[in-house]
Amino acid sequence: MVDDFQVADITTAYRSVLFPPASWNKRESATEARTTNNICEGWHNSLQSLLLCNHPSMWTFFDRIMKDIAMQTASFLQATAGIQRAPKKVQSA
Repeated sequence: MVDDFQVADITTAYRSVLFPPASWNKRESATEARTTNNICEGWHNSLQSLLLCNHPSMWTFFDRIMKDIAMQTASFLQATAGIQRAPKKVQSA
């Protein structure tokens, strides 16, 4: 069975490919210590806590998104007016 296995030369196989692995392979960036999508993950966590469920109805989703827009707008206006938010209090266990 092992005799039937053919080893392909990967370097020659990818020379004629339109998108070589170096253009789409993100293994190096995934193994680095830094994270690249903290902003997206933070927004997703806030959205999940805003929705309070995994599959909300369309109307609940729209209502909560409108609340999120209002909170973001208020935060933006306060920041542009120079009002500093109070730091979040850390709860100890």
